Amino acid sequence: MRHIILFLSTLLILILSLSTSYANNEVELFRLRVVNDYSGPIEVSLDKGNSWIALGRVDRPAVTYNPDAFRASGYIEIGVVSASAVNAIHITVGKGEADPINTSEKSGRTISIIPRGTDTSTEPNSRILTNIEGGTLIFREWSPFVGNKVFLAKEEELSPIPDNYVPSIGDRLVILVTAPSIMPKEILFENRVDGNVYICYSETEREVVAKVVRAVKGTGRFGGTLFALPSSVRANHPGVIDISTSGVFGGEYTDATIEEAGGFQIIPNRHANTPELKGVWTAAQWMILSPIDENFLEGAFPLFRGLIRPGYTVEGRFGDSNIWMKLPVIKGLNNTALANMREFKIILPTLEITPPRETVNPPTITSIKVNIIEKTLEVEGIADSGVKIQVVVNNFIRGEGYSKADGFFYIKNIPAFSRNLVTCKAIDPAGRESIIGKRIGITIPNLDTEE
Repeated sequence: MRHIILFLSTLLILILSLSTSYANNEVELFRLRVVNDYSGPIEVSLDKGNSWIALGRVDRPAVTYNPDAFRASGYIEIGVVSASAVNAIHITVGKGEADPINTSEKSGRTISIIPRGTDTSTEPNSRILTNIEGGTLIFREWSPFVGNKVFLAKEEELSPIPDNYVPSIGDRLVILVTAPSIMPKEILFENRVDGNVYICYSETEREVVAKVVRAVKGTGRFGGTLFALPSSVRANHPGVIDISTSGVFGGEYTDATIEEAGGFQIIPNRHANTPELKGVWTAAQWMILSPIDENFLEGAFPLFRGLIRPGYTVEGRFGDSNIWMKLPVIKGLNNTALANMREFKIILPTLEITPPRETVNPPTITSIKVNIIEKTLEVEGIADSGVKIQVVVNNFIRGEGYSKADGFFYIKNIPAFSRNLVTCKAIDPAGRESIIGKRIGITIPNLDTEE
């Protein structure tokens, strides 16, 4: 009896010591499947693999792993998602012997899934290049959480990826996207030294999960923010939460300058002491956090694993105001842009997963505007995010481009003739096509007629 009482007492202490954010089970939301082959399908399943919805395809498969991956990929176990971002999904497939925190060496080995236009390599490497636009689909609303498990599918069976997994052509990777069954409503950061970081379940129920060692005051040139909507999460991995303030770059990303990017990062204190990041202790673009107990924050729920996905909205309160508002749009290096931000929060949406319209219906184009520029045409407009736009002039395709995460598209240098009937067609990454829209008549005197 005495042993039973002691056991129950110990169990009660353990239960009471667990915060609510750690103490609820995970549920499966959906599955992602990527076939590692040229034109291999990228699909989502809402019924545990019984049926699949096409999202896009693979443009170039991976055939090896990256032996020198980002440092924080070594903070998490093998066989899971180690980063979820608007411009990449990284998977840790192996680790070296080095301690990634206390030595100058990195240990993580990764393969990556990346958006179209972000890798100009012609030869296969450690990155699965997709035809999906950054900041859309698997890089936003269908993205996984850090720590989600990754499997190899063989027939109807799922098996964990082996240590030091080397991808082969035709491999089917399946990511089980799971999340806590009890989801908080927001994560609140007090932007001051010794401020608290709260997980908030309601207006009255919240818990402290970290302390602020260094407040954020400015913004920096974090390149991945070019793919993210302003005032939103750009990325989460075992050593960072990256927030965008710059917004989506409207052109091809290879044409962007570093001054187009803007945002700030939240990092744990041990990670902040690694060789690449020691400068953050005197920089304005980083918030540095410490744990509230003997546990480490790196790679740990709820901040650096399992709760945050790219695209989540961020709001702040500034000065003496109690009104929550979107963060200001700021690009480039600015050391004082957020100096009056008193606190900010990441809003966590509910987990009622239903296919967004663009994944089950043909895409749509909302608006088109045609401009004449030096005897050529330029077309801009709004469409579903992440779709290919074809400009049709006099029944021939004369130009192509892509709508970005915000739906905006802009296509220039389109050949013009004396008489032009202009319209556009949208094609989503899975190949679904929009209907042909109304033709816009444009007359340009003194130009050659179309042959």
